Amino acid sequence: MLNRVSGRPSGDEMPATLSFRIARALWWIGLCWLAAGCAAAPSSGGQLFPLDGYSPTGASGAPITCDSRSLAAHIHGDPGQSPRVWLTADGTGSRLEAVWPSGYQARFAPRLEVVDEGGAVVLRDGDAVTRVCLTALPDIVWLRPPFN
Repeated sequence: MLNRVSGRPSGDEMPATLSFRIARALWWIGLCWLAAGCAAAPSSGGQLFPLDGYSPTGASGAPITCDSRSLAAHIHGDPGQSPRVWLTADGTGSRLEAVWPSGYQARFAPRLEVVDEGGAVVLRDGDAVTRVCLTALPDIVWLRPPFN
């Protein structure tokens, strides 16, 4: 019921109206907080971890050319493991250690991103890697771009 003088709710209606206004304000605050939280997670954040990089050389010191082989694998990583980044072979599920080009780094923001020497993201956690260079060891592969 409305107060005849003020035109505002009176008696028992006042708390219900106030509760509705508070609920609506909290809804808007929550929506803004959610929007700000989603926008505050850029992929450029996170600590960078250098990935072991080298270019294999022959006896003369000249770089060895990559005999690219196809491989069905996916990249994964965990900042708490060593090595931080690895490949998992499709089908067998075996874990392969990867040797990266010089200057490549891993970033966990929060999931794995591999960045090249210029800072561009070249691979993300779960991406397929289909081109590798084989090494003398069966569980280690040498990666050179392009990876697919």
